[in-house]
Amino acid sequence: MDWEERARGLEILLDEYKVFYYLVNGAEEAIGVMNMEGVLSYINPASASLWGYDDLEEMLGLEWKELIPDPPAPIEEWLPQAARDGWRGELLLRRTDGSSCPVLVTLFGIYEESGDASALAFIARDISEHKAMERELRARAAALEEQQLKLQKAYEEQARLREEMIAAQQQVIQELSAPLIPVAEGILVMPLVGSISPERAGRIKDALLLGIEEQRAEVAIMDITGVTSIDVETAQMLLEMAYSAQLLGAKVVLTGIRPEVAQALVELGVDLSPLETRADLQEGIEYGMRTRMRGG
Repeated sequence: MDWEERARGLEILLDEYKVFYYLVNGAEEAIGVMNMEGVLSYINPASASLWGYDDLEEMLGLEWKELIPDPPAPIEEWLPQAARDGWRGELLLRRTDGSSCPVLVTLFGIYEESGDASALAFIARDISEHKAMERELRARAAALEEQQLKLQKAYEEQARLREEMIAAQQQVIQELSAPLIPVAEGILVMPLVGSISPERAGRIKDALLLGIEEQRAEVAIMDITGVTSIDVETAQMLLEMAYSAQLLGAKVVLTGIRPEVAQALVELGVDLSPLETRADLQEGIEYGMRTRMRGG
């Protein structure tokens, strides 16, 4: 090899070194080299800044275990394995002021022509901001989950209250659709208003018989002054109630039959003779009082 070739080779090496120098020294990541025992032999400016040293020279000669106090494995096992297989993971480094910093570290071996690893290179990146963002995101997710749980509980509570309100309304409607009023000892009055559907007729019957049984009533007065219409099915229900009440020891008195209702019952051929009837509620109550005084 003549001198020109050697000069050209040195020039190429110098150019490569310049590229390496500017890349490594201008990198934001900490980059360095250590021997197989973990003693630093080279670092870039970002390394000194990351670990908190003012001068690069202060770090040279330090051991890796001084910079990384909690390695994933004993240094004598971890470094040879990292040189052979490479290693990448998160670690906590210790700064000169005693504080810790999370870093993402990559380790890989530097090999000789013989194939043996002679040194280890490292690249470390500060991920403290990333970790802080992770914590913030986890905190936000936890807060959001807590808010969702509160909303779910509020929704469930609202649904429960709505169901209770509906049940209460239904109970009130049922009670209003078949009100039972004790007017004297042994005498009950059930004033009915509006039309009577088969469903309502069933509730009326149940309420009346239950009231007779619970209060041991002798007379049950059904006032239909406010009833707009009665069909055959409703009339039949009234008759059935009269028979059922008699079995419980009570008489059913029907009061307030309006002329048009009476006419409709006649046209329908409904025979209400088994029922005691009176013109209005007052007469019905008077009848009930006399019946009790006579003892039935």
